[in-house]
Amino acid sequence: MCPAGDSEVSGQSGFGVEIRTGPRAGSTVEIGRRLVIGSDPSCDISLDDPEVAEEHASLRVHDGAVEIRDLGSESGTFVNARRISAPTRLADGDEVRVGSTVLVPAQLGAAGAAGAAAGGAGAGAGSGA
Repeated sequence: MCPAGDSEVSGQSGFGVEIRTGPRAGSTVEIGRRLVIGSDPSCDISLDDPEVAEEHASLRVHDGAVEIRDLGSESGTFVNARRISAPTRLADGDEVRVGSTVLVPAQLGAAGAAGAAAGGAGAGAGSGA
């Protein structure tokens, strides 16, 4: 079971992640202190994908940038097609792949943060940066 995240806290970080592929493509989720991606329905971003571990990866904002960490998944977490083995700082344009889902970091404006918070992890119109 995924630990409780705070991805729905509006205005905390100003950073989010836009889901580019898969059933949730177009949605943007704000990153609070920590956001967990996995197949468990209690994760901040829950992915129904056999290649995604229950708790697969986490995102956090650290020193003004988004950082991703693989949580020991068997299939791995990839940044720009390279498997990561340590916490990795993301830059604009980086693509993260978890299973078959591609995500990109997004800087949220006031409207984007409010929309992500109101819609939670499952909604969003894809206002993405």
